[in-house]
Amino acid sequence: MKPSALLGVVLLCLSATVLAKPKTGAEWDRCVQNVPEQVFRDSGRFGVDEWVAKHCGATKPLEGGKMAKADCDRLFEIQQECKRFEADNLWSLSNASRGNANSLLAGQKLEQFDQLCQAVGHGKAMPSMPSFSARFCTK
Repeated sequence: MKPSALLGVVLLCLSATVLAKPKTGAEWDRCVQNVPEQVFRDSGRFGVDEWVAKHCGATKPLEGGKMAKADCDRLFEIQQECKRFEADNLWSLSNASRGNANSLLAGQKLEQFDQLCQAVGHGKAMPSMPSFSARFCTK
């Protein structure tokens, strides 16, 4: 094999590992912390969300089928905010709370979480932590 072809194969393998999305929650956290400042300056929060989805993955990976306890606790706190502020939905909450929910949940789970926020905000009882955890913090 020619040296230039071998170099090409090595570079391809290295770029695949560098460009691979994070597999663990800790890798995802590090990736999210490395968003280039220029992305925010050029495109604002929407640009940052797009960059994170493209380079890190839209949501933090679950490890062993379970979300980290601190992340699950944060989601539970957000539901408590829904009740405290009598929220109509997630959009009624702060950008930070919405961003946390969006980074930890996706698709159907995010929709269910939003529906629960609305129900709790309109007076429905909060689920217990074990019930909430089983519903939102596992695969």
